[in-house]
Amino acid sequence: AVLWLLERNYLDGQAFTTLVIGGIAGPLLYLSLWTALPGGRHELVALTRALSLAIQRRKAAP
Repeated sequence: AVLWLLERNYLDGQAFTTLVIGGIAGPLLYLSLWTALPGGRHELVALTRALSLAIQRRKAAP
């Protein structure tokens, strides 16, 4: 419903569709290229773990 309102009020349909497709396909393409590189998958796992640890530390900190 929110996306529909945004499309109706602020963007024409084609620009909105391009934005949504780009927002989904861009990160997927980036991730697939990254994991295709040798060692890329391990880097991705390490980065994900580091991010989750940082989030947990921030939540634990007063």
